[in-house]
Amino acid sequence: MKERILIIENDSSMQKIVLNALKSIDSTYVTVQVSDSETALEQLRMGGFQLVISSYDLQPKSGLDIFNHTRTDNGSTGIPFIMMIPANNNKEKLMAMAKAGLLNYITKPVNTSSLKSAMERALPR
Repeated sequence: MKERILIIENDSSMQKIVLNALKSIDSTYVTVQVSDSETALEQLRMGGFQLVISSYDLQPKSGLDIFNHTRTDNGSTGIPFIMMIPANNNKEKLMAMAKAGLLNYITKPVNTSSLKSAMERALPR
């Protein structure tokens, strides 16, 4: 069974970039795309995801809030998580992520090789 991946990104262009990168890695992934944190949390409550790829900058909750939810909610505990952060001015975000235990991230704009490497770290074979 192929991995079911939740993509949380509020920028439709970036969402397409991530989807295209995923298709080039493996065209059989099943993806669900959402553009806000509330819808993401609803999807996570429904379950069935093997990976979350999320933007840090979301509303009304951040990607880090969603990551923290996946560490405390019984239905989504331990789901591998990849955070997407801006390439510039991200020192505070990196520090907050490290403090929360989230070390698997990629910078925007996303490229296929960085996404593939992050996925290999997140999804042990």
